[in-house]
Amino acid sequence: MMKPFQLSRLRHRLILLVSIATIPALGLILYDAWNDRVQQTREIERSVERLARFFANEQLRIMESARQLLIALAQLREVRQRDTRACSALFAELDAHYSLYANFGAVDPDGTVFCSSVPARGSINVSERAYFNRALETREFAVGEYQIGRATGKAMLNFGYPVLNEKGNVQAIVFVALDLGWLNNRIAELSPSETAVILLDAKGTILARDPEPERWVGKSVPETPLFRTVAARAESVHETVDLDGITRLYSFSTVSPGAQAGKLYVAVGMPMQSTLANVNRSLARNLAWLGLVAAMALVAAWLIGDRFIVDYVNERVRAEEALAKLGAVVESSDDAIIGESLDGTITSWNSGAKQIYGYAAEEVVGRPISVLIPTDHAAEVREILDRLKRGEHIVPYETVHRTKAGKRIFVSLTISPIMGEAGRILAVSTIARNITERKGIEEQLRASEERFRALAQTANDAIISADTDGNITYFNRGAEEMFGYAANSMVGRPLAALMPDNFRSAHEEGLKRLVTTGEARLVGKTVELAGKRSDGKEFPMELSLASWKAGASTFFTAIIRDITRRKRAEQRQADFTAMIAHDLRSPLMTVVSATDILKDGLVGSVNQAQRKWLDTIQAQAHSLVNLVGDFLDLSKLEAGRIDLIKEKVDLEELIKTSADHYVILAEEKKITLRSRVEPTLARIEADPRRLNQVLGNLLSNAIKFTLAGGDIEIGAGSENGAEVKLWVKDNGVGIPAAEIGQLFEKYRQTTSGKFSAQKGTGLGLVICKMIVETHGGKIWVESEDNSGATFFFTLPRA
Repeated sequence: MMKPFQLSRLRHRLILLVSIATIPALGLILYDAWNDRVQQTREIERSVERLARFFANEQLRIMESARQLLIALAQLREVRQRDTRACSALFAELDAHYSLYANFGAVDPDGTVFCSSVPARGSINVSERAYFNRALETREFAVGEYQIGRATGKAMLNFGYPVLNEKGNVQAIVFVALDLGWLNNRIAELSPSETAVILLDAKGTILARDPEPERWVGKSVPETPLFRTVAARAESVHETVDLDGITRLYSFSTVSPGAQAGKLYVAVGMPMQSTLANVNRSLARNLAWLGLVAAMALVAAWLIGDRFIVDYVNERVRAEEALAKLGAVVESSDDAIIGESLDGTITSWNSGAKQIYGYAAEEVVGRPISVLIPTDHAAEVREILDRLKRGEHIVPYETVHRTKAGKRIFVSLTISPIMGEAGRILAVSTIARNITERKGIEEQLRASEERFRALAQTANDAIISADTDGNITYFNRGAEEMFGYAANSMVGRPLAALMPDNFRSAHEEGLKRLVTTGEARLVGKTVELAGKRSDGKEFPMELSLASWKAGASTFFTAIIRDITRRKRAEQRQADFTAMIAHDLRSPLMTVVSATDILKDGLVGSVNQAQRKWLDTIQAQAHSLVNLVGDFLDLSKLEAGRIDLIKEKVDLEELIKTSADHYVILAEEKKITLRSRVEPTLARIEADPRRLNQVLGNLLSNAIKFTLAGGDIEIGAGSENGAEVKLWVKDNGVGIPAAEIGQLFEKYRQTTSGKFSAQKGTGLGLVICKMIVETHGGKIWVESEDNSGATFFFTLPRA
């Protein structure tokens, strides 16, 4: 029999051993808790990073949609012609179709709003707005900042886009105003529970926030720890104090559609305390179990002191720890983790499964897995089990399940076999993740694209998109009616297939290069081309081309309008003008001849006063003859009735001849007239009489607007391998910048005319433009007020 002191020592040793045995268990529990905390923190980091990228991409999608819409609006004739009434009516109609926008409008380069879908009381100037200045400076799509609309009275975020004229100058800024009320509702719909989502502009003003948007939207918070962290880190995850004083783990993302377009900041945060609650509860539960087991072991060691009991208790403790650790992993998962037997019976069910499907474990354990499967997907269960039994690998896939409430949800499934000895499958483990929200977002994106396509389908004009190879990717109903082709027969075909054969064979590569590369002269402009219908009939059309990017690829959208009726009306007008001008020439020449006869005294003597009045009559008659001549030339050019008589032209000789005609007139004003021609310049194919007419008009204007003692240069040189460039340069009074864009319009005369006693018809530069373009070239002017002017025009070499 064991002595009392020996029994006491044994008990003490057993108690000591039991106590020591609990220390590794405690360390393991603490390590597991720390590891779970780290894993949970990393999962939170990944979650907020994904959400930050998601909301950043959502904002980029909204910006891209606004940019595409603005590109289309910038091509509208009503905007380019500053037709305020028609433009405002059109924008008001657009406003009714787009709930996310509070206003559409267009602004002059000085900041004055001349077109708005929302009527304003009085004149509105937006020259201080960030989006306006950014678009004006960069000539690209621009993002604004938080503002309260003067016409709408709403909180808005404006986007702007420049409208460029033929010379690349900004003639207007079109804008759309994103309704921040709509944006906050949108973010609230997409934001998961217990998640804070904040959208700020570049100055630190809150554009949107969930929760409590009514409390925070419009507040400027540049000095808060949150905004300083956002601005400093741009793309990162960081724990910081939120605006409401709650510490959250935040992921930040910068949203910008381009380097110069402006930027926004997105911050998505989750509270650490609530998101780590499961880990803390699991730690407390494990510690409680450990304490209970340790107490039981101590009692057993004290009362029984049996070595086998101690061994049994230690073994039981280890088993409990293992079970607790496995249970903590399964129970803390947000995904559904479901165990199944090979006949499809549910054997285990975690808290994530309860959260997703709504069933408690006791309601489904022992029931077939088909309780979660809609009837139209019932065959999937048997198919998956059969494939697992055959040893096939099941890759993750998406399908539809059913909740306890009967609601259909989208899930992503990962199915794995549980293997036993000798590679035999004992059971099946299924991990299900609820992706219904993601599917909903994808569906909304598809619906948005369908709405755009539906809008395009209602347009009367042809709307055609092409990829970087010039092949058609979209063909609307208006294009079907205009060209006579079905849309499905045109997708994939080259855009040049809609041109006449002679045009396509001569210019297909050039058109493809112009349409699909950075040297696209047609982009942002309206040009007239010839089109060909499916029956082979050709017709005149007006084409406006806009470019846009999707990833690394560039796409182009063409808006085409049939202008057959307009061309017929122009033809009739030109014919009528030519007839009137022709009938006026004969009596005017008779007046000129009659005044010559009277001045020469052939019908009686003429005194000095009579001669003065005869000179006045003859000068005015000559002006009318010149005006009629300009009318005749213009009407013939507009009607396309002037055939160029081309021949080999020596530009040096042509320029010398043109300059000789104006030497005397220049000397009378003490103006130096000189020429400069590149020595190796080859001859070109052109109509010398018409080129002389162009140079004569330009020289006459230069002399007219150059003050005494001035200098005029007429010259020619190589522009590139395919063109030559000619110019007339003076150092006269110059042309105001605001008038350059209208210089080549009919009857336009600049305010510079106040420096000259000679008055023109306002048709000379129009005729020059039409002659140059008939040759296949282009004409433009570069000038500043009081700094002279240089008129350039190019001609093809052959």
